[in-house]
Amino acid sequence: CVGCVWCVGYLSFLGIGQNIKQCAFIMHTTQDLFIAHVFECDPSAGTLCKTIEAACKVCQIEIIQNIIDND
Repeated sequence: CVGCVWCVGYLSFLGIGQNIKQCAFIMHTTQDLFIAHVFECDPSAGTLCKTIEAACKVCQIEIIQNIIDND
């Protein structure tokens, strides 16, 4: 989405609908709001979801590593 800046740390939900072309995620903002983003991908939303999932895993690893390094 144009102008959409987000951090995977605020990702509350990610999933594919009954129609495998549709993907959605919900972000929890710093203003304590929840914003839904819905996409339609051709032929499948699987690649987009897997990419977002991979970004989340990298972010989680970095957060854990920073906690370990600062202890």
